[in-house]
Amino acid sequence: MLKQLILVRHGESEEDVNPTIRNHIVDSRISLTLAGRKQVTRLANALSSQIRLHKNVRLIASTTNRAVQTTQLFCSQFPDQNFEVVSEDRIRSLNWGNVDESTIRQVEYQRYQVGVLYFQFPEGDDTKVFVGGIKNFVDELREAGKVVSYPECVVVFTHGFALRVVAKEAIRMSDEGFRYLANPPNCYTSSLSFDGEEFFLEEPLPQINFKI
Repeated sequence: MLKQLILVRHGESEEDVNPTIRNHIVDSRISLTLAGRKQVTRLANALSSQIRLHKNVRLIASTTNRAVQTTQLFCSQFPDQNFEVVSEDRIRSLNWGNVDESTIRQVEYQRYQVGVLYFQFPEGDDTKVFVGGIKNFVDELREAGKVVSYPECVVVFTHGFALRVVAKEAIRMSDEGFRYLANPPNCYTSSLSFDGEEFFLEEPLPQINFKI
């Protein structure tokens, strides 16, 4: 039965250091930087004791390249572990469509006016549908985790926005509460315990720092 859910944002990517890279490379193919790979190695070391506490560990990875690379590098740090690795498209990066450097500020303004959980990106994702897919993913995980034979630990490798939505749905956070969640840094981890019915955050999620 599931006991622990660990959410991980991918390591630093090419987009994190050069946002304009979206103009000439498909988002799903963006790779980790050398610094990002080092972050993942440090992450694996930091989580080693938690991971080794569990008999069975399942890794669930976004289908986006930087998350796949994070997962693969993480696995390589545990040569004696036989992880089950599963791909999950519902926790991929949010598709911002044809947004570029000249329109991003306007789109960001519109996004927060409408609500980040409901915005339709031009030629990109309908965020409401995207969030609905993640809700279904979490609901399936909650039900599957009740089964005695289910892995004790699940590590989810995903992206900043998707990580926050997974956490929101796991602890049944309100839309209003979600507004105050900050985008987590690269290789950020959030651990949740599972009691057979509900998920509980072991530590609060990062909050937006409102300056007066």
